[in-house]
Amino acid sequence: MNFSVAVNHLIDKSEGGFVNHPSDKGKATNWGITQKVYELYKGRAVSLDEMKNMPKSDAIAIYKKEYWDKIMGDSIKSYAIAYSMFDQAVNGGVSSAVKMAQEVAGVSIDGKMGPITLGAINGINETNFVTRFYALAEKRYRYLATNEGPNDKDQDFIEGWLNRAKNIREYALSNVGKTAGIGGAIILTGLI
Repeated sequence: MNFSVAVNHLIDKSEGGFVNHPSDKGKATNWGITQKVYELYKGRAVSLDEMKNMPKSDAIAIYKKEYWDKIMGDSIKSYAIAYSMFDQAVNGGVSSAVKMAQEVAGVSIDGKMGPITLGAINGINETNFVTRFYALAEKRYRYLATNEGPNDKDQDFIEGWLNRAKNIREYALSNVGKTAGIGGAIILTGLI
């Protein structure tokens, strides 16, 4: 299983469709790509009409470059782990997803994906990883939806986030034993 399988599942089951929720800090969203992210990709401001008509191919290119590649999805052996990290990178940011993975894997938490984190992730029990990873995701969601979180408007999203975590955890657990990326090969060239 690879990025193509992951991104199509993500778009079909968790993201997709145009949304312009007033409480969303990312502004308008299509295919799960926020207006802020799309503007960075385009290198300019984009209109609401452009957001509504974003080609799916643009969303896929963004998901590959800004999320899958940054979590080193092609080098993670387990599809269940790679997909879990990909989902949370998209939903909460790459650094946040990596920090949760580092906590589960028992390595230094810095939010940066590198060879030590990759090695630890590739050596961990998949079922344990997914279960603990999504417990952390749920904890993060609950924090974001409280008045202690950075934006009390996030309360609007808690039910959807918790449903997403439940559904993705179940999907990931149903894929335990399947390899990700390029057959689970580890590519460490150029890493520090």
